[in-house]
Amino acid sequence: GYMKPVVSVLMTTYNHARYLPTAVQSVLAQTMPDFELVLGDNCSTDATRELGEAFAARDRRVRYYRNAKNVGAVVGFNLCHERSHPESEYFAILSSDDWWEPTFLEEAVRAGREYPSAAVIHTDAHRTDENGTRLNLYSSLWQHMPAPGGHRAVGELYEGSYVLTNAAVVNRRHFQRLLGRSYVFESTLPYTGDYDLWLQLLTRGGDAYYVDSPLASYRRHPGAMTTGKTRVIRLREEVVIFRDRLAGICPPALEGVRLEALRTRLAWLGFALLEKGEGDEARAVLAEAQRAGGADSRSRLDIPVAKSIAALPIHASTRAAVWRLALAASRGLGRGRVFSEATT
Repeated sequence: GYMKPVVSVLMTTYNHARYLPTAVQSVLAQTMPDFELVLGDNCSTDATRELGEAFAARDRRVRYYRNAKNVGAVVGFNLCHERSHPESEYFAILSSDDWWEPTFLEEAVRAGREYPSAAVIHTDAHRTDENGTRLNLYSSLWQHMPAPGGHRAVGELYEGSYVLTNAAVVNRRHFQRLLGRSYVFESTLPYTGDYDLWLQLLTRGGDAYYVDSPLASYRRHPGAMTTGKTRVIRLREEVVIFRDRLAGICPPALEGVRLEALRTRLAWLGFALLEKGEGDEARAVLAEAQRAGGADSRSRLDIPVAKSIAALPIHASTRAAVWRLALAASRGLGRGRVFSEATT
């Protein structure tokens, strides 16, 4: 039995000893001191264990656990959640290579108390390079950011995840009321479980609150890039989310937006498969994209163009090259919006 904290901070880590002190110290430096930090180590082979044990020895708010085996980040965060105090008001997720500004928790909790219907309070963030040098604001990646304050920007969320997981605080009571589950992330979605969480909360009627100050920072480093293989996996997961996981719960007013989001993900997946030279699968996925859009899908040129390139009886690498040419031409014609994808 230990005191109930206001916020449970969940952090899972694997071989991030060089970043971990920055992340943990940014939590310990919070101006709102009433938190616990549940640190789950996925069997790191570097100095993570020594660091974790030292932090826990120095500050009783840090609780360090070493998992018996590397269960991956998604299950790792779920384990941290299981080990957190079941009655804390909020939980927050921080990756072990990212960090918060000192007022992050204070400002998020203040917003949550002023706007008690908010299931999630999210702030802006800085994107940085590997060394922590600032690149740009997270909000600059999205055309459809919600206005600061309380909002229900569900349709905008269907376009892309304007909620950055490392810059969000979740109201535990609303989480239980809306989702009624013991785990944070769906383990079948290892790359998009966070996006799915925000979509589930808001689609099921949850409110959100946006603080438009950059109170967090997240690193882009080679190990975290969403290019190549992971892009295809992410898009497959997003297809599952929009086709299956949101189908039964989407409010009628948003059904058209959901189908458009599904069609866009299927199109992007088809394009990505084309680039990889997977012509047969690209054809099937692009055909599904055309069906998903209903009558208005005729307005999109990119899907039929991609489908005909996919059907060309040429070598896979040539087909990929033809597709890249078509992509370049479309951007030159100013039709890049249709083809492009906001990768974060």
